[in-house]
Amino acid sequence: MKKAIFFDLDGTLLPMHQKQFEHEYFKRITIKFAKLGYDSEYFQKALWAGINAMWTNDGKQTNEQLFWSVFEKFFGDDVKNMQPVFEEYYFNEYNQIAEIVTKDENIKKIVDWCKENFEYVILATNPFFPTFGTNNRLGWVGLSLQDFDYVTTYENSRYSKPDPRYFEDLLEKFNLKPEDCIMVGNNEHEDYIVSKQVGFEAVLAGDFILPYEKTTQHAPAVKLENLIDVLAELKNK
Repeated sequence: MKKAIFFDLDGTLLPMHQKQFEHEYFKRITIKFAKLGYDSEYFQKALWAGINAMWTNDGKQTNEQLFWSVFEKFFGDDVKNMQPVFEEYYFNEYNQIAEIVTKDENIKKIVDWCKENFEYVILATNPFFPTFGTNNRLGWVGLSLQDFDYVTTYENSRYSKPDPRYFEDLLEKFNLKPEDCIMVGNNEHEDYIVSKQVGFEAVLAGDFILPYEKTTQHAPAVKLENLIDVLAELKNK
């Protein structure tokens, strides 16, 4: 019997093209800071550096601490002035990106079913965003932080996918064994392959699958409309 289910967010429970999301995210936040006098090219360079640092975090700092330490190298003491602007962005311009999300009535049904059938429902989204930014993004599909027993954010995480330690850290937090868990995500490498290497059962799911180019043995993809049936079968394995 499986005790816990882990969900990716972007491209899985949040149906959208990852590249389109990245484009809109960078465009809107760069414009916001450009209006305050920041050079757009230099700002984007800093933002990518911060994201890449979190993506390769070795666990010595939280992603939040690491991100802002990178920004401090680029902007010095001015980071203190930038932090409120980031927060304002997540409560305003960021939510305009919701227009690219595909509406899917299956999402709420899937999460509600999992809440009734698993001991833990965990949102295992790559922790590059603050808690309030993640909660806003969940709101785009009618969900919130309260729908999950735990949500990985940049404040509470020291690793990111595809580092196996990202999954191992979550197992330790909830005193779970890999065989207790199912990971559901649309990224064949970060969600499917790596979680299976850790020992999870895994499902490649969603309408925006990101295949892993370095494998010739691709996992079968499951549409969201069929996901509950697949999870019901896996739960008792």
